[in-house]
Amino acid sequence: AANFFRTLDLSSMENGQRSDIEIECRQVRKASFFGMWDADPDIPNLNVNNKIYINFEDEGAAYGYEIKNNHPSQSFYAAVFLFDVYDLKIVRYDLPTGQLSPIDPSTPSLPASQSLRIGYGDSCVPPRMYGCPMGQDTDLSFLKVFLSSKPHKFSGIAQETPFSKVIYRKDYKSRGDSGPVHVDVEAFENTITIPVIQGPPDWLRDHG
Repeated sequence: AANFFRTLDLSSMENGQRSDIEIECRQVRKASFFGMWDADPDIPNLNVNNKIYINFEDEGAAYGYEIKNNHPSQSFYAAVFLFDVYDLKIVRYDLPTGQLSPIDPSTPSLPASQSLRIGYGDSCVPPRMYGCPMGQDTDLSFLKVFLSSKPHKFSGIAQETPFSKVIYRKDYKSRGDSGPVHVDVEAFENTITIPVIQGPPDWLRDHG
């Protein structure tokens, strides 16, 4: 648990580029060819004032992300993770499941004046689906983007849940903290953290 919150709390060494980075969360749908996914044009960007709101009643809905680099000359090596507060799991979003590093780690994944799509468009990563844990009507997680101007493996960040089983009941047993994981904070010029909030429509409307 300590590793989870320690890594989630990592802050930017510099904050100057943050205004040049935009993050969109889009509900996506299957395109009519090649099994690709497209952003649903009828549903706007779900990232509102740096908070992402997910209607958990949209069963089967899939979501993708677009990270836009508006800096005219600075490219970044980017890594995107979801921090799930419920089971303390950290999942990397910008790589296919099981792939530990980019195919070409020498090439910035977020070039200047370009964007990185995750889960739709030309992305090789499938879209994500969300859902509240059993017995809960709301859920909270955090999308965290790490940006570096130099090649970086972003290792030591992703982790499995520290619990022995999914904690839908009160009788779970903790595996215990495996000890501190070293993450090279100085490698990141910028980190961006956005809460992902799930709930029913009325609750989201009242708390958004």
